[in-house]
Amino acid sequence: MTPLTFLNKIDKYSMKKLLAMVIVIIILIFVVLPFLKPKQIPNLVANPDNQASQICQKIKQDGVRYLCLALVNKDEKYCQNLDSDPKNICLAVSKEDNSFCQKVSGGNRQYCYQNLVDISGVSTFCDKLDSLQEISKCYVHFVSTNYYISNLKVINQSMCDKVLKNQPEHQLCLAMATQSTAPCGPERVDCRALITKDLILCSKSASRVDEGECYHNLAMLKKDSSICEKVGSTETKNDCYRDYSRLSRDQTFCDKISNLNQKDQCLANIALNISR
Repeated sequence: MTPLTFLNKIDKYSMKKLLAMVIVIIILIFVVLPFLKPKQIPNLVANPDNQASQICQKIKQDGVRYLCLALVNKDEKYCQNLDSDPKNICLAVSKEDNSFCQKVSGGNRQYCYQNLVDISGVSTFCDKLDSLQEISKCYVHFVSTNYYISNLKVINQSMCDKVLKNQPEHQLCLAMATQSTAPCGPERVDCRALITKDLILCSKSASRVDEGECYHNLAMLKKDSSICEKVGSTETKNDCYRDYSRLSRDQTFCDKISNLNQKDQCLANIALNISR
């Protein structure tokens, strides 16, 4: 073998090796690397004018934060940052598609449907829940939420047929749907207060728990957050401020809430109010 032939063989070998390396690099760049990149979300929160997104960013829990961002930006891509139940809840609500709620585990399914009926305004999604107890709670939630914000056109008496008649909420539902004290029993001062908006009735409640719930209801109906201060129970007071946030764009109410989950829900309500 001459020196020239030997060099030609080396060159051919080198070229094949170089070509193989180039092919491997191309595969890495165009096939493998895209799967190794971290999940990206739309950079909408960087907009200084997007106040709703900025409030969502203050939320501590990922599930609530990304759901908030998906709703205020009307972009379901934010849900892709989540996994399992939180992701399905986010997709169900942002897409207004109850099939995602069906994928949620039993313990979180009620939460999924209550968020879904809030955003979609479709009460019949409640019927997809598994038990009569869950369906009952869902309809009470839908009726009371809309009654509090004076969205009376979406509630009617037939919805109360889905509320279990042996539950105290049945009388409340009928009173709200008919805007009448007639369904209220003589001992149900909380029920009568819902219609008359009379604070004195709350002080006549059968228990401190009932009294607190009565003040909670009237804070919403009278659109007066100071009434929440009359509530003795910390848990009910947190609920009062969280629910009042549905009527407000002032996030300082959320600072009065001691429970992290309730505070996050409060901030999400404020962000949604601003985005509408």
